[in-house]
Amino acid sequence: MKSSSEPSLYMTQGQDLLILYLYVYDLIYTRINQRMVEDFKKAMMAEFEMTDLELMKYFLGMQV
Repeated sequence: MKSSSEPSLYMTQGQDLLILYLYVYDLIYTRINQRMVEDFKKAMMAEFEMTDLELMKYFLGMQV
């Protein structure tokens, strides 16, 4: 489901929550269910050429 207030923000509906933010060439996601993240990551890597940088340390020049 796409956010009505932020066009780059997407969230899943249902019991498990996956939050996805797309900024230019960067894809940031978080979840409640770890298995859901692994499934999402595998599906994205099968469809697109992507690099998994593991845990985020910086975003838009800011340390997180």
